[in-house]
Amino acid sequence: MTNQNIDFKRFEIYMTQRCNRNCVYCFAKDNLKTKVEEIDFNTISKSVYKAKKNGFNYITLLGGEPTVHKDFFKVLALCKKLGFKIHIFTNGLKFSDYEFALKVKKIGADFLALNLPDYRKEEFEFLTGLKGSYSQIIKALKNIQKLKIPLSSIFLVTKTNYSKIENYVEYYYKMGLKLIVIQYLNYLGNADKNTEKIKVKISKTVKYMKKASNNLLKKGGYPFFYEHLPACFLKEYENKVLDLYLSGFDESECIHPGTPEEKSLEISYKHRIKTPQCKKCIYYKYCPGIEKKYLEIYGSDEIKPVIKKAKQFWENYKNKEYIRKSKLSFLETMKEFEK
Repeated sequence: MTNQNIDFKRFEIYMTQRCNRNCVYCFAKDNLKTKVEEIDFNTISKSVYKAKKNGFNYITLLGGEPTVHKDFFKVLALCKKLGFKIHIFTNGLKFSDYEFALKVKKIGADFLALNLPDYRKEEFEFLTGLKGSYSQIIKALKNIQKLKIPLSSIFLVTKTNYSKIENYVEYYYKMGLKLIVIQYLNYLGNADKNTEKIKVKISKTVKYMKKASNNLLKKGGYPFFYEHLPACFLKEYENKVLDLYLSGFDESECIHPGTPEEKSLEISYKHRIKTPQCKKCIYYKYCPGIEKKYLEIYGSDEIKPVIKKAKQFWENYKNKEYIRKSKLSFLETMKEFEK
């Protein structure tokens, strides 16, 4: 089940550990054991040139919050000059400034992934840990929509928002959102400190996600993709579990503040483990398992190995466009956005 998009080779740059939000679920800083807060431009530049020489064609800028890096635009311009496709994972706050958003557009970012945890003001500001962040993100989304910069959202599932995902889709679709990646918690950093406020059983949330995903497709968007959870929770939706088909990206590399270049998936999956039940699953070879602390909190009773591949969800559709979109990988979906 390795990835078939052989023309995709990604280099990730975690530009800084700094952020202009303080999300209650953030695990980023605790994912590293380094006191270095930010990568300097010269180090980034050397890595970007090396990535180009080694055949990488996509650059992903992340953090912390990459847009707060003092040389953000220099990095963006260098990546574009060298011909990379550029994806930016951001909380979006800086895009509330139209001139900032316009500059990003002019330099040539190809895709934005915005961390949008809720659609309701009170809940949004609780989850982001920042008063005023809701009004800023609404301005940002309007700017992004006006400038026609392709975007997706990262929806991190917590007990405050999981049952409201249909409303979330309804609200943000009107602002141009057509692609959503569902992420589950890594219990590190702030997420570890705030476990009781945000924890939720995966099995409790899946029915809401599937229904909302179907509704987004029928509105004109794309079915959800899922990350940070085992495929056994998403029978019929296995082709939307990023953790499965990303297992083919062994060549992908990344650089963090204070660390040498390393394999990006080794970082992403280092806190995941497999249970005894997993050995019976047809996805055992490809699935990285489940978050260690999740098992400490809830145990492994929810883990039900997939013995036989289920009928896939698009087989219930008659509309050819629904079927086509449902079969697309995440990379194929992004490429449609980039056209």
